[in-house]
Amino acid sequence: MAFGPSLIDICAKLPDDRYAACQNLLGLTRPGWRRLDDYGLVLRLIQIMSGQRVSNGAVLDAVRACPELFPAVGSTTLGMLTAMPDRYRSRSIFISVLGRMADALDPLSRAFTDGVSAIGIAHEYTVAAGRNPVGFVLSGRSEPSKTLATYTGVAAVFGGAHLPRLDPELVLVDVYELVAGQMAAFLHETIEARRFRIALSLGNDRLLGGDLGERIRAYVWDRRVHVLCGNAEEYRTLFPQLDSQLATPAGFRDHPVRGWVPYALMTFAENGMAAHWAGVFASVAAVSVDRDRIVNTSGVGDAAAGSFCAGVLDGDDPDETLRRSARLASAALLVLHPQLLREAPRG
Repeated sequence: MAFGPSLIDICAKLPDDRYAACQNLLGLTRPGWRRLDDYGLVLRLIQIMSGQRVSNGAVLDAVRACPELFPAVGSTTLGMLTAMPDRYRSRSIFISVLGRMADALDPLSRAFTDGVSAIGIAHEYTVAAGRNPVGFVLSGRSEPSKTLATYTGVAAVFGGAHLPRLDPELVLVDVYELVAGQMAAFLHETIEARRFRIALSLGNDRLLGGDLGERIRAYVWDRRVHVLCGNAEEYRTLFPQLDSQLATPAGFRDHPVRGWVPYALMTFAENGMAAHWAGVFASVAAVSVDRDRIVNTSGVGDAAAGSFCAGVLDGDDPDETLRRSARLASAALLVLHPQLLREAPRG
């Protein structure tokens, strides 16, 4: 089971002049992440990318009419579910809130429900008045690094869920969903209750400071987290008091997280990944990919984390689980949106 926003990602590799115009509008001087609080910025970004005027009710039509723009269902935790084998995906549930404009679902909400159905995952949702979340995953022709921008819309609204009825084997939570709002409050209560096994994705190092970082560290130290997934920079940011060398391929073996979390995954991009697996340490090299073939870097960690969680649920061998996760991560680099992937190859 996973909680997350009903996010439609708009992905594009733009001509450099249009990409620079988007960066200027976002106030960014280099690739990065920006939260969008004004829906007008969503419209202006799509206008720059598509080269046409866009009205409030025609966002999806404008995106679909432009061959350079690709809309797809988003969110970290949905990406994790998608990376799991079919036997898990077919009995998984994604829980979100959909936006409603006037008396009808926002067209992006309908696109999201259709996308989740196409992946083969059950979708439970509530409907709230407001616009559906929109994400942008952008790069330039000569800039492979991604700029991410997110309009959260109704994502912070949530009426709760009856988890005992659903009886999940594992609850997937992204740190982003713990920042603020009704869903964040519900998830914090769920983690504190210790009733269900929690898989926590660290998501973004920029979210791991301040009060939220303190709270997440407390969850980890109090052994409320069953699976912890993140990259090296996210681990360093979450545990600033530790030697940074512990968040390296050579140093992770001695990271104290091994005593706090039964299953902990750390990824190192082209340097592979490593894990503490119920007292066993395992590591694997990355699967080599020709840089000229890479079309995407967003969501690669989510794919690896989902495959890792499936291995935990199956009780698989840790070495084989990491090899499978590394293969899926490399495959995610070769598709525009990682949720187009199916089950990781066996072998």
